Amino acid sequence: MAATFHHGPEVIEHKDGVTVVRDVKSAVTYVNGTAPIHEVHDTAIKRAAYINNRVIIRSRAEASAAFGLHQAGYTIPAALDAIFDQGDGGTIIVNNVFDPDTHKTGAAPDPSKVTTQDINGTITPAGLATGFSGAYECYNKFGYFPKLIIAPGYSPSNLVRTEMDVVATRLNALAIADLPLGLTKQQAVEARGTSGTANTSSARTVLTYPHVVIEDTTGASETRLDPLSSRLAGVIIATDLDQGWHHSPSNREIAGVVDLETAINFYPSDYQNDTNFLNEAGIVTAMRSFATGFRTFGNRSAAFPSSSHVEHFIHAPRILDMTHE
Repeated sequence: MAATFHHGPEVIEHKDGVTVVRDVKSAVTYVNGTAPIHEVHDTAIKRAAYINNRVIIRSRAEASAAFGLHQAGYTIPAALDAIFDQGDGGTIIVNNVFDPDTHKTGAAPDPSKVTTQDINGTITPAGLATGFSGAYECYNKFGYFPKLIIAPGYSPSNLVRTEMDVVATRLNALAIADLPLGLTKQQAVEARGTSGTANTSSARTVLTYPHVVIEDTTGASETRLDPLSSRLAGVIIATDLDQGWHHSPSNREIAGVVDLETAINFYPSDYQNDTNFLNEAGIVTAMRSFATGFRTFGNRSAAFPSSSHVEHFIHAPRILDMTHE
């Protein structure tokens, strides 16, 4: 980032090989999860650089070289693919917590052995930042903090979502968290209740539902379910780069989606839409109408409906955050 004074938005171009990536400070994403690094790095020494170390990714080529291709049970390759489906991707700071030499069943690497504590992370006595704690050291390491925080596959956990909100609040960022897989629309709204897993009024958390259906690139089946959070992050990044962080990410087409986990109806001017049912509970959803493709729908954070302040609009606190940068 520029060291000299500049009044106004800052846009930077990275020219790297055949790819040109434009960065806006708001379009920096922290992706925390698991990757099959043993498939692309054949020794423990090589793998160490990709375990709880923050790695900047700016293209699909860099993503696959560092973290491999998507495999069932791992979250990072799919999240990166979802972001790049929406556009350039901006600057993505990736933190992989999976260690194939530690997380294994017998001799076989096993991502299911990764715990909530691994994802949330800590600062070790030796000063090593792990999991989400790695986001705190990004400024000293790179000169900027992430402004979007995601952990697809893990964010439905109340413990993980809560930690994401803590980090996002400290860094003036947004945490984008999915509601659990398999919920009905009513159950999604109930998750916002007193006994639910998404009972928060934080303007720093954006809740998404349902999961989306995409092509299964593993070949195991034709399609698979994928978290909406990573695609919403990609849409926000693309909007920031193309139009600016003061624009709403709602009602924008989502690339790479062929269906939704649960049908969400939308009829123009109809107050009984599923979209209204979810949006009024502070949940960002997805929908499609005639000749629209699947689109993001909802521009309110989890602060709504508890707060009627302008802060509950997703782009409102981001405008303030970028003004203060």
